[in-house]
Amino acid sequence: MHVVVFRKPPYGTSFTGEGFRVLSSLGAFEVECSVLFTDDGVFALVKNQNPEELEMKSLGKVFESLSGVVKEILVSEESLKERGIQREDLIDADLKLVNRKEIHNIITQCKCILPF
Repeated sequence: MHVVVFRKPPYGTSFTGEGFRVLSSLGAFEVECSVLFTDDGVFALVKNQNPEELEMKSLGKVFESLSGVVKEILVSEESLKERGIQREDLIDADLKLVNRKEIHNIITQCKCILPF
């Protein structure tokens, strides 16, 4: 399995946008992969983002479209809790909440890890 990991906040850098483009490309070539949101990367999944003042487009909507492209959308439970984010605050997508032990197991079984 391949996994794309989002650890950076969604705005202020190009990491999250570039990671999404990589996921789209992998999907176009039918490469099976999962995506993991951890650390500040979980902010990319928060509903009703409004980054227009930063002259950027909202990434929350684009991540809703991932369900048909990736095997799983994994979200760190601990990262959500540490940032005061509830499941209800996240986009409407098929998200799987995972703990650190599960993340460790997933990462150790991966063939390829692409961090963003």
